[in-house]
Order: sequence, then structure tokens, then C-alpha cells
Amino acid sequence: METENKLRGTAVCTFGVIGAAIGLSIIAAFLYTVRQPNPHWGSYWALKPVITCGTSGFVAGAILYILLAYPYKTLAWSIVGKLAGLVTFFSLLWVGMVAGLAGTFWN
Repeated sequence: METENKLRGTAVCTFGVIGAAIGLSIIAAFLYTVRQPNPHWGSYWALKPVITCGTSGFVAGAILYILLAYPYKTLAWSIVGKLAGLVTFFSLLWVGMVAGLAGTFWN
């Protein structure tokens, strides 16, 4: 008897929220270092990195859960899937940080 592995929406959202929290904490460390922002950045310059990193962290966490919960047939594919999930997670966090800080820290 083979059991079916179904994705649970609450678990996907939980991983997404954890990913968003990780992304927000990383970007908060960068934003905390700014003492006097450049006047050309505008009054709400910090909103773009916060929104971008939070969103990319949520998506990264959701994708990580999907790749971790997928029922792989062999141990080798399971290891490859888990490593791919981790690489995807950190890559999406990095892309979110670069996209969020573009035009402020990185010109």
C-alpha cells in the first residue's frame, strides 16, 4: 500500500512566513547601518527593500517546502531535491536583496 504525499497549504504558508522573517531580518541588518540616508533616495527609500526582501523570502520559503515535501523515489534524488531547495532559497533571498537595494546602496 502506497501512501500519497500531499502538500498542505498551511505548511507552505508557514515556510513562507519563516522565509519572509529571515529575509526581513537580513535586510533590517543592512538598513540599520544607515545613519544619514542620501537625500536623492527620497523619504520612503527603505520601503522598497523591505517589501522586496519580504516577498522574495516568502516565495523562497514556499518553494523550499515544496521541494522538501516532494515524494522522491530514491535517496539520491531526495538529496538532490533538498540541496536544490536550499540553493533556490538562498538564491531567491539574494536576488530579493539586490533588487531591493538597487538604486540606494547599489547604484
